[in-house]
Amino acid sequence: MASGGVPGAGSGGAVSTGGSAVVGAAAAGGAAAGSTGGAATSAGGSGAAGAQGTGATPYTLSITIGSVAPGEENTQCIQQRLSNTAPIEVNKLHNVLSNGSHHFIVSALTAAGADVAPLTPCKPFQGALTGEPLAITQKKDDTVVTPDGVGYALAASQVVHLELHYINTTTDTLNVSAQTEISAAAAGAGLQEASVLLIGTLNISIPAMAAASTGPRFIAMPSQVDGVSYYAITGHTHRMGKSVQVSSASANGASPTVVYAPMPYDWDAPELKEFSPAMHIPTGGGFTLQCDWQNTSNSALAFGESALNEMCFFWAYYYPKKTISNLIIDGFGAVDPSLILGK
Repeated sequence: MASGGVPGAGSGGAVSTGGSAVVGAAAAGGAAAGSTGGAATSAGGSGAAGAQGTGATPYTLSITIGSVAPGEENTQCIQQRLSNTAPIEVNKLHNVLSNGSHHFIVSALTAAGADVAPLTPCKPFQGALTGEPLAITQKKDDTVVTPDGVGYALAASQVVHLELHYINTTTDTLNVSAQTEISAAAAGAGLQEASVLLIGTLNISIPAMAAASTGPRFIAMPSQVDGVSYYAITGHTHRMGKSVQVSSASANGASPTVVYAPMPYDWDAPELKEFSPAMHIPTGGGFTLQCDWQNTSNSALAFGESALNEMCFFWAYYYPKKTISNLIIDGFGAVDPSLILGK
């Protein structure tokens, strides 16, 4: 996650002027629409292997940032309209990211009047926090499949927000890109609606050339999500991260049960852990989150939107969807997205 407290338009790096975004029938070899909007078309053929059965061929969208200079970091977004003429229920997303990408977020915009918009620098997590996040990807090849009977509800002619945070750590100029294939269930499937919570702490203080830890931090779940089913979790830090551990607990101070603690932990491609059957948090309970770092730089680090700062978050995929802010912060609970996005 590359967001920060009251960020600016980008992530602190120079803005790439050669960016473009394309949307089109990639799987069918069709021509792509330009970066100024237009509707995504449904690709030919069936969806990618390993998915639930789909009722339609996938919608393919992509974003490309051209001529990213060595050392350049930024976040850019584009909004595109799907060509679905009727509401759909999405049960799979397949995302592919190029070198230089830090994260790629696919979100459905839910505000009245949401429309297409050209590629532009943007505030990190803007679409996910103001709309409905469908997938948050750091792996170079990542597939998110909902459980049987569960999916994301998208409106007819749905406007989708694509966000790509990138940082070029090489000595070469790069074209950085990401693509998503969005697959829908058969019409009339009547799926329970899924959603995603972004859960984390802003309490990060890492001295230069030192190890540091948040220690276990209990984050109570709001009563609005009592009884929901959590079907997947992904941890998130930046480059100094050495581990993310998430546990369930019936109350603050109660004995926790570890549910996510991949070892070795790969900050650049963190594991998406799926739960079958789905996991539940006791009423009045919550999650305990702990992140650990080894700072090998000569600068102290704190919470920040740049990949050169640090974060401690996890994404919790759940159903059925509840009416609640999808941003839950240690010490604050469910908060207005302006805490991250700024006014």
